[in-house]
Amino acid sequence: MNLAEALKHSKKLISLGLENNHLGVQGASALAGMLRSNKSLKTLVLTGNKIDDNGGQQLAMSLSDNHHLDTLHLADNPIGEETMATLLDVLTSENDSLQRLDLRGTAMSKGSQKRLQRALQEDSSVVQLAIGPSSHGGQSAAVATADSQTDGPIEGVSSAVLRHGMRNKQSLSVLAGDMELY
Repeated sequence: MNLAEALKHSKKLISLGLENNHLGVQGASALAGMLRSNKSLKTLVLTGNKIDDNGGQQLAMSLSDNHHLDTLHLADNPIGEETMATLLDVLTSENDSLQRLDLRGTAMSKGSQKRLQRALQEDSSVVQLAIGPSSHGGQSAAVATADSQTDGPIEGVSSAVLRHGMRNKQSLSVLAGDMELY
């Protein structure tokens, strides 16, 4: 029995850190299957695992069935447009548990950032989002607060959009750069 199979029915494990294990699409696929069944895992760290859009999409789709995971780190993986579109769709319509999402150092384009901007205006459970350079980039983080009057840390996301998101969610942090999510 492999790790993903063993975790499907785990009732005790709440946090799993598998960073820098070169899981790739095969590992992401196995973990996506696990996420569909697991009801205890709250935090999954998959930073730096060479997960591409194929694996990223499988993980994103698994969030439709998982309503327990509240923190997902996908930083420093070559996921791009397809994964971002799937994540945005799932997070704005089907998943009500994910609160923290780390997407630093991915292949997110300006188009994805614009879709992210629109998603922040929708009803989503995500209250903390990290995007921008690699999580190892050494750049200091910019955090949006409810009374910020300047442009947000994401290009093209105004403070009005961020304030709107915070009104709907009680709090919202948008991070860019090197900062832990919790």
